[in-house]
Amino acid sequence: MKRKIFLDFDGTLFDTSALKKEMFALYKSVGFGAEEITKHYRLEAKDGLFSPYGLLDRLTRGDSKEKSRICKSLAALLLTSDKYVYPDTIPYLSVLDREKFEINLMTLGDIRFQSTKVEHSGMKKYFDNLYYVDKAKWEIFDQYASFDEPFMFIDDREDTVYNIEARFPKSICLCIKRTDEDKDDLHHHPISGKIKVIKNLNESFTYLDHINAGTT
Repeated sequence: MKRKIFLDFDGTLFDTSALKKEMFALYKSVGFGAEEITKHYRLEAKDGLFSPYGLLDRLTRGDSKEKSRICKSLAALLLTSDKYVYPDTIPYLSVLDREKFEINLMTLGDIRFQSTKVEHSGMKKYFDNLYYVDKAKWEIFDQYASFDEPFMFIDDREDTVYNIEARFPKSICLCIKRTDEDKDDLHHHPISGKIKVIKNLNESFTYLDHINAGTT
C-alpha cells in the first residue's frame, strides 16, 4: 500500500514572495502607492484566501474599466509562474518513488488563483491528487487521511504543521523554513521548539523511510 505525502504549494514548492513582489511592481506601475497596496493586500489576505483579483477590486474600488486593463497584465504575469518554482522543487518531485508513495498537493487559498499558479508552474503532472482547500488544513484533514495512518506532510506554516501532527500521531509533519518568508503573511504563528524544521525539500528524504515503514 502506498504511503501518502502531502505537500503545500506557497512557500514550500513555489516562491510566492517573488511573485508578490512582481505583482506589487505591476500595481505600482499603474499608479498605486506602496502603502495603499500593502494595506489592501493585508485586508485581502486576512482570511487566508488571497486573490489578486480581489486585491484589484479593493484598489480600483469597482472601476471595471481600470480593473480590466490591469487584469490583462496580471494574467500575463501568472502565465510565467514556472519561473517562481524553487530550484529544488522539480528535482525533488521527479525522484520520489511512485511505487511507494502517493504524491498529493494541498494548498490553501483562492481556488482560481491557486489553480492558475499550479497549472502554469509546470509541476501539475507530478501529483496524484490536487487538493485546493479554503479552510485551515487541520480542520478538514480527516477527509484525506485516517487517524492512525502514517503519512508525511510538509508545509511552511508552523501552526498548520503543529496542529496536523497533534491530530495524527503516526504522521511525520515537517515545517520548511526557507529564507524568503513573507513578512505580510498574518497567518504564520511561530511555535518554535515543538515541530520538526527543514530548510529545503531534500532534507525530507531522511524521514521517507520512516513513513514507508509506518513508523515515526
